Amino acid sequence: IDIWVDPEKYEGLEELSKKEEGWNVFIGFTIADESFGEIGKIADIYELDPQIFASVMVDGEEKLIPLHEDLFLEVDQEKKHILFDLPEGILDL
Repeated sequence: IDIWVDPEKYEGLEELSKKEEGWNVFIGFTIADESFGEIGKIADIYELDPQIFASVMVDGEEKLIPLHEDLFLEVDQEKKHILFDLPEGILDL
């Protein structure tokens, strides 16, 4: 997979992205938003050219979170946690 995140900014992410699973390596990671707080765990990854989305169940509904470097604040592969700065209202879609 192409890594869209600066590997110096997100330590270890470059190695993580090179695994055979590709984007699916992020399944099971917990997603949180700087303002909203914890959102949930990534259940699936959808590659809808040209965008890649993480599927997360929120209050019984599937929400698609775009995986784009501008939204990432922190990736902790040891804790399997990703902190985002998501656009306001994205969870309402």
